[in-house]
Amino acid sequence: MKYEVTKDIATTRHSVPGVGLISPPPHHDIYSIEDLAELIYDLKCANPNARISVKLVSEVGVGVVASGVAKGKAEHIVISGHDGGTGASSWTGIKNAGLPWELGIAETHQVLVLNNLRSRVVVQADGQIRTGFDVVVAALLGADEFGFSTAPLIVMGCTMMRKCHLNTCPVGIATQDPILRKKFEGKPEHVINYLFMLAEEIRGHMAKLGIRKFQDLVGRTDLLRVSDKANTKAKTLNFSLILKNALHMRPGVNIVGGSKRQDFQLEKEAGTINCWRKLLQKHGDEGLPEHSINVRLTGSAGQSFCAFMTKGIHVTLEGDANDYVGKGLSVGNVCLYGATSGKAFFRGIAAERFSVRNSGAVAVVEGVGDHGCDKCNLEMVELLPLELEDDLKLVRNLLKEFQEKTGSLIAEDLLKTWPAPASRFIKVFPYEYQRALRQMAEEAAQEKTQPIVNGNDISVKQNDTKIRDIEETILDATMEKKRLDKILDKTRGFVKYKRETGVYRPVEKRMKDWGEIYNSAHVRKGLRIQAARCMECGVPFCQSSHGCPLGNIIPKWNDLIFQNNWKEALNQLLQTNNFPEFTGRVCPAPCEGACVLGISEPAVTIKNIECAIIDHAFEQGWIRPEPPVLRTIKKVAVVGSGPSGLAAAHQLNKAGHSERVDLLAKEGVVFKTNVNVGKDIAAKDLYDEHDAVLLCTGATWPRDLPIPGRQLDGIYFAMTFLESWQKKQMGNNIDQPHPPSCQG
Repeated sequence: MKYEVTKDIATTRHSVPGVGLISPPPHHDIYSIEDLAELIYDLKCANPNARISVKLVSEVGVGVVASGVAKGKAEHIVISGHDGGTGASSWTGIKNAGLPWELGIAETHQVLVLNNLRSRVVVQADGQIRTGFDVVVAALLGADEFGFSTAPLIVMGCTMMRKCHLNTCPVGIATQDPILRKKFEGKPEHVINYLFMLAEEIRGHMAKLGIRKFQDLVGRTDLLRVSDKANTKAKTLNFSLILKNALHMRPGVNIVGGSKRQDFQLEKEAGTINCWRKLLQKHGDEGLPEHSINVRLTGSAGQSFCAFMTKGIHVTLEGDANDYVGKGLSVGNVCLYGATSGKAFFRGIAAERFSVRNSGAVAVVEGVGDHGCDKCNLEMVELLPLELEDDLKLVRNLLKEFQEKTGSLIAEDLLKTWPAPASRFIKVFPYEYQRALRQMAEEAAQEKTQPIVNGNDISVKQNDTKIRDIEETILDATMEKKRLDKILDKTRGFVKYKRETGVYRPVEKRMKDWGEIYNSAHVRKGLRIQAARCMECGVPFCQSSHGCPLGNIIPKWNDLIFQNNWKEALNQLLQTNNFPEFTGRVCPAPCEGACVLGISEPAVTIKNIECAIIDHAFEQGWIRPEPPVLRTIKKVAVVGSGPSGLAAAHQLNKAGHSERVDLLAKEGVVFKTNVNVGKDIAAKDLYDEHDAVLLCTGATWPRDLPIPGRQLDGIYFAMTFLESWQKKQMGNNIDQPHPPSCQG
């Protein structure tokens, strides 16, 4: 993403600030086990001290693949399970890709032992490993190492937002935004403490198993058994193949991972990569002066010709070359893969994926196959003619240099009639790169200042905006609203906008009537801004069991309100809440307490948004009786008239059953008020007369505080006020001689 490419990132990756980068998959240069072996060899030549690791997805058959990887001389194999995945992964990938790491680890260990390859590689288990129990299970199945990512991130404050790719991490972990990074409160000590406690848990499990050394755990599947707590369906599964001890397949094999070094025979090779590595170690990134070393070769160069070449070296090859020519630059397929600098001239036609993810190298070639310059842009480019003087000069100079160094007849023909052939060239100009160039030009212009020669160290920008008319200083309310609609930012709303706090009517006014305490008009006016504060968490705790008992789909209707789609927001709300008009008001809003934004900022005003949705629905006439089309012959008695009782009655009525209560009369629901079950009607009679009885009586006594002075006069339960308020709202006269008063 372009907002992730800051100046520091761009410098590191040899790119331009603000221009999006795509990390290409490594399979561009891997189409067979031989290709993988070549890549491993290239990397080992470039850095003999590095441990070459290959990551494989846990799936059926991964053991055979791991065996080939080990034969290709990889030193480390990661088996990644389906539970892992970065926050940037799509939900389809997170939920559906791969299999549990337990299956992959068991198969990989067994196949490697069977082929006597286990001692050559270290096997790592990866994918939501969090506890000491997970580590011990992975070791018993055959893992040597264990990858931790999610758990340490959570220890440092990660909230599992699943928005790592949007640069909006609210706790400052996965973001380049300086404002958000200030919110990061994680410390190395937090991770150290977690790992210490993890190790202590592992020691406890080892003590119970009677194991003294951790290496003795590896491959001991005889210490595993199926859990007794598994459900009946899980107990029907046959785990015998997974729990089979690999040493029973081939006894006496060394299974200590990495105890036998892979033999790369680097000392017998005098390839170019070894030369470049030694020069790089001695001279660093700066390399040598231009043309310090000139190499002229004839014949077939093979694979990875001039891969990872450093500066100051000039190589001329008369002949052909296989795949990976000039790979990295830190002709066959994948030429200049990930190149960062230098020049490459090819007389002839290159194969597929030429200059994949090129990031700074200048390349001239007479033709390419499919997918040339892939991953260099986001497929958002402008095709322009070659008309600018600077462009014409650049192309002509490159053609001239290309012809001089390769003897290209095509370049010679083009130069003879130049600039006429320029019309046959197309300039591919990415939009992001254009924007980045304009931004850099604007920054350079802003730095130009005109000093005031009066002895003071003050500078004034050359281009100051002048007010041409007094009317320009007057804000038009309508235009301001339109402007606000355009600039409302949902992605960064939680950073830009503050929580609305003035939601109540003035105390002096609301004490004199029985009306709402909320200032609905004021709340409604800024509702879209408040909805923009919702971060749409990948794991929304607000709708979890400890956030919303009803499981309201809060992020969805927050987003619909931001889009001004009130009708659909109502539909989403009514999916889980039968009576938001009163449950939304009396609810203490635990959803706001569970809101992830509350970790670093005041929570989203979820309660206000919910109440505004249902109020607007009543105003628009969207709430009306909806009797069921078909009724069953069954009768259900719902005892209790609180939110749970009313919700149960409403849900049963939707299904066509008949309740014996009388509130939703127009929908066919009947209420019987002031009926004391046990006195006015026997519980047995109630049971005999109905197909089902649902008890929704709630608490028999309000929550109380046993504190000194609780028994004094003038201290009431809130329910006492609620009863009086409801009677007044219904137009009834309050028959209490002295109703409770909050005035003292």
